[in-house]
Amino acid sequence: MDLGKIIKYNRKTKHLTQESVCQGICSVTHMSKIENDITHVADEIIQLICDRLGINLKEEMKKIEDLEERIKQFQVSLIWKDTRKMHIFSGELSKHKEFLKHTHLYTQYLICLSRYEMFHGDMRQAFSKLKKLYQNNSKFPQYEKDLIAHHFGIYYLLNANSEKALYYLKLTSDSYRESSPEFYYHYSLAYSNLELKTLASYYSEKALKAFKEQHNMEKILETEMLRINQLSGDTADERNFIINQYLELLRLTELFRSTHPLIPKILHNLGYEYLEKGHFDIAIRYFEKSMNLKSTEDPYYLSSYFSYINCLIQKRTISVDIILKNIEDGYQLANKQQDEKFKLLFTYQKLQLLKKEKEILNHLTKELLPFFHKTENHTLYKIYGKVAFDLCFNQKLMSQAAEIAKRMLD
Repeated sequence: MDLGKIIKYNRKTKHLTQESVCQGICSVTHMSKIENDITHVADEIIQLICDRLGINLKEEMKKIEDLEERIKQFQVSLIWKDTRKMHIFSGELSKHKEFLKHTHLYTQYLICLSRYEMFHGDMRQAFSKLKKLYQNNSKFPQYEKDLIAHHFGIYYLLNANSEKALYYLKLTSDSYRESSPEFYYHYSLAYSNLELKTLASYYSEKALKAFKEQHNMEKILETEMLRINQLSGDTADERNFIINQYLELLRLTELFRSTHPLIPKILHNLGYEYLEKGHFDIAIRYFEKSMNLKSTEDPYYLSSYFSYINCLIQKRTISVDIILKNIEDGYQLANKQQDEKFKLLFTYQKLQLLKKEKEILNHLTKELLPFFHKTENHTLYKIYGKVAFDLCFNQKLMSQAAEIAKRMLD
C-alpha cells in the first residue's frame, strides 16, 4: 500500500527528479504510476529503483510497521488517559511526521493528534484537523471514517453540544461500535446530557460491561461517575443517595490513584449536589477542593469557579464588594483564556448580584443567548432561555417571551 509513497518520499527528500531515478529502468510515465500506486510493478524494477535511491525496502516497511504499532499505543494511551505515555508517543511520532505523510498511517496519526490536542484544551487546532479530515471523508476506508465521526462526537461533547455530538456519533458503523467500548461511553454521555435517561442508562451498561472485561479501571471509574450523573435528584432522599454514591466513588478513585484526574470532577459534582440542597458552606468547600486540584489553565477550572461564586451569591452573608472582586477575577481569567462563554457568564453573574433586571434581560437577549445559539450550545441556551423568558413575562414583554420560547423549542 505504501510502496510508491515511500519511493516518492525518498526521491523528494534527495531532491531528485522522476527522470533521473528511473533512467534506464522504466519510463517516466511508469515511474509516476509506481509512485501513485496505480500500477502493478515487477519486484526487480522496484529493487533497481530502491538501489538507485539508496534505500533498503525491508527496513522501510519495518519502519512503517513500527510506526503503526506506535500509533496504536498512542491511541490506547489517549483512551486510558495515561498522560506520561501519551506525551512519549506524541513526541516520538512527531519526529516522523514527514515520513508518515507518505504512508496510509497519516490519517490515523492526525486523528490521535486531534484527541491529544483536545486533552490539552487546544480545541481550535483539534477542530481544524477534524474538519479537514471530514471534508475528505470519501477517500478514507470505513474504519477511518468511523474514527473521524467518533472524534467529532468527542469534540462536541467537550464543547457542551450533545445534539451535534450525537449527530456525528450516529454516523459510525455497527461494526465500529461493537469493537469500541469507549464509543458506548460517549453515546451514553450524549444521551445523558440530553436527559434521555433510558438510552443513557442502556449504553452506559454496555460500556461498563466492556470496560470490566478489559480490566480498564480508568474507564470503569469514568462510567460509574456517568451512571451517578444519570440518577434523578428530585427528592431529598434521592439527592442524599447521589451524594453517598459520589463519596464512595471518590474513595475508590483515591484508592486507585491519589492524583487521579477524575477526583476534581467528583469534588465539583459533590459541590453541585450540596449547592442544590442549599448547603452552601459544604458546597463551597467542595468547589474549593476541586479548584485546588486544577490548574487555572484547566478548561474545567472556570466552571468550578463560576459555581463557587454562585454559592457566595446565594449564601447572602458575604459582602457584595468581595463577591464582585471574585467575579472580576473570574472575568479576567476567562479573558486570559479567551473563553467568550465564561466572559459572558461572569458578566451575567455581576448583573445578577447587583439585581439589575433590565440590564440582565438586555445581556441575555443581546449577548448570552445569541452566543449560545451561534455556538450551538443548546443545553445552556435552554437554561438561560428560561431565565430570559421569566424576565420577559414579568415585564409583560410578551412578543419577546414568545420568540425566546420558540427558539427554545427549536
